[in-house]
Amino acid sequence: PAFLGISLHSLLDGIALGAGLMLPQLGPVVLLAVLIHKMPDSISISSILLSAGWARPKVARLSVLFSLTTPVGALLAFLFFRALSEENVAIAIGISAGTFLAIATADILPQVHRIEQRNPLTLLFLGLGLLVSWTGTLVVH
Repeated sequence: PAFLGISLHSLLDGIALGAGLMLPQLGPVVLLAVLIHKMPDSISISSILLSAGWARPKVARLSVLFSLTTPVGALLAFLFFRALSEENVAIAIGISAGTFLAIATADILPQVHRIEQRNPLTLLFLGLGLLVSWTGTLVVH
């Protein structure tokens, strides 16, 4: 289930990336966002599978398969969105960004506020992620 879930997530990242690259003013920011969080995704799924006792060669093959899901999603987005206006593509990207933000805040913010497990590094990394996102918008504008 974890591999399928993260692969679907990665496919959706690719769709967001493909749509984002169709708009020159958003493409670099979306690309940066996807690139930054692909490595932790890959490490996470590999760690989960290895901890569950899966053999390294099988995990390696699945990692290759996982790494292809984002480009496949980008290609699907290109094929689908190329017939749409820039306005419709921008709406789709807005929905995608809102979904990612909702998931991220639902997962991260409760960790920041847990009293029994208060870890300043969690808040630091949240701030760092926000700073990287903000910096990405400065590069485009």
